[in-house]
Amino acid sequence: MSVESYFKREDKVEAKVYEEVYRIIKKTIGDEDLKFLNYVGFIIFKPDTVARGIAGKVASEFEKREIYVWKPKKVYLTGEKLNKLYMFVKQKYADTWWVMEKVFRLAPCIISLCIGNPKDFPHLPGRIRFEIGPTTPAAGTPGKIRYDFSGSNRIFNVVHATDDPAACVREALIFYTEKEMKEVIKDAKSYVLEGKTPRYDVKDETGKTDIDIFKTIAAFKRRICSELGNFDEYRDSISLFIDLLEQEEKAIQETTEIRRRRERLSPIYKREHELSLRMEEKLGENIRRYARKPGEYMLKVKVGGLIGKLEALITALKILSSESEMAKIDMDRLLLEMMSLGIVKGGWEETLLHTTWAVMPQMIRDMEENGTIVL
Repeated sequence: MSVESYFKREDKVEAKVYEEVYRIIKKTIGDEDLKFLNYVGFIIFKPDTVARGIAGKVASEFEKREIYVWKPKKVYLTGEKLNKLYMFVKQKYADTWWVMEKVFRLAPCIISLCIGNPKDFPHLPGRIRFEIGPTTPAAGTPGKIRYDFSGSNRIFNVVHATDDPAACVREALIFYTEKEMKEVIKDAKSYVLEGKTPRYDVKDETGKTDIDIFKTIAAFKRRICSELGNFDEYRDSISLFIDLLEQEEKAIQETTEIRRRRERLSPIYKREHELSLRMEEKLGENIRRYARKPGEYMLKVKVGGLIGKLEALITALKILSSESEMAKIDMDRLLLEMMSLGIVKGGWEETLLHTTWAVMPQMIRDMEENGTIVL
């Protein structure tokens, strides 16, 4: 397959964009060296990877697989550049596009061209996509980079990569000059013909943020239990829930391997969900009991003032113990309620929960398709 063929698109809008990208790259590189574009890729170490302080480790993993970063740059990817990067994806996922701006404003990314051996693939971008695994990390398997580095969801998934050489060029030109594109092709040619590998370091952040969806959800549950434990009607249920939560935290602590974690958490989440449903039923019974009770007006006023808080806390426990329940909920409202109650604290926690909810329906489909346990 010729390099030129990658720049052909059926969609009229995409066709126009890629026609211009091809004109630029052909003029910049020239016909003779254009074939070496198959040895060039483009990746982004996402904000979660940079914040976790593992970008260097991920880069080293790529290098073990004979994929070498080339002139990495740290950037804040927001506004026009973010829209340009995902200009076609944005149309496909219009309903959840808002999550991208929330994520990419939290920390910088590290963007990088890369050079490497496509091996059994027609081009390096195709091989990179294979090496990183599915967009939903939990749908992957050991050996895939997004899986091995415990990506939390389809947005917090460690690394972004392009589909083919044409997309590689289009996205790279958002951050690199035409002169730099000529340089990377020259280095790719040296790599192919002379075996010279580029040497660039990816430096990690010194202050690390612990971004782990399982740990974060467990922390939310612990805070909710602390609040609900103040109410006599729920004290016994919360005692049982805390026992389960301790098992949950132990399972999370003992393994980071995604499928193993899910296997161990599945029966625990199921029992927690059953408990939360019982608490929800009890709340309904209490609402009816107080509302229908004769007299005691001021007591009813007091109870009425607590109903919203109790509903939010119990609903939060329910959805945090069931991914299918999370996919159905109005998280926008519940998230604000949880923030006001101090259950969700800080931008990372807010965005991790909000993005996980936003992409949960697709994640469930991905996991079911790949035989991963849905909690």
